[in-house]
Amino acid sequence: MAEAAGDIFGPINAETGDTSQFNSTTVEGTGTFDAHADALAHGSYGFRAIADGTNNEFRGNKTLSDLTEIYFRVYFNIDPNMLLPASGGAFVCALMDGSTTLLRFGPRNSTGGAAAPNQWYLSGQGMSGVLPTTNLTLDAWHYLDVHWLAGTGADGGATAWIDANATPLINDVDNNLTAYAADGLRVGITDASVLAEGDYVYIDDILGKTTGPIGVYTEAGAGAAIPILAHYYRMMRD
Repeated sequence: MAEAAGDIFGPINAETGDTSQFNSTTVEGTGTFDAHADALAHGSYGFRAIADGTNNEFRGNKTLSDLTEIYFRVYFNIDPNMLLPASGGAFVCALMDGSTTLLRFGPRNSTGGAAAPNQWYLSGQGMSGVLPTTNLTLDAWHYLDVHWLAGTGADGGATAWIDANATPLINDVDNNLTAYAADGLRVGITDASVLAEGDYVYIDDILGKTTGPIGVYTEAGAGAAIPILAHYYRMMRD
């Protein structure tokens, strides 16, 4: 059984066996963005983004309705053989306002030569890059949980968590972002360094809500205790 629906969108989980849950896809060159049984976190299918060695956009695109606040969650799994160039990154999701990136997240290589990712990178409009290593493992499923808001003045920005860690990767909500509204979410490989042919990112279980954080995947109808993220976030706001 899949998760209950989000009141903004989703679940986008590839269980249709294709990419029809997205409004469109962007696939450059001979790369791939499709639904496949190899790419699942839960259920029967997930999405594969596979690089072609020349280009850097292999993604699904979800259209949003000029949102000034959103919670969203993305499950992802990084190819254990991925090599990134020096200071290179491969973003697995990006929240957009037109062509303006409001927030983006993915693995990065901080070394002086081609190497496997050794840190996460998260940045966005009004926010400088954050380079944490929290729960950094390849060939394993993780989820990114995000709360983004435009705010009403100097209170806009984002809070984001990786997995069920109670400490945010970023908690930057003192920006004036009133000029922005989220109208798109990109997932897969986006805004990336050119990856080697065959390098992949798997994506699954994408959910968007007006309340959150969303937390770990939970099948519809399943009972669960208060998620640790929700408990932490509620305490932080009190």
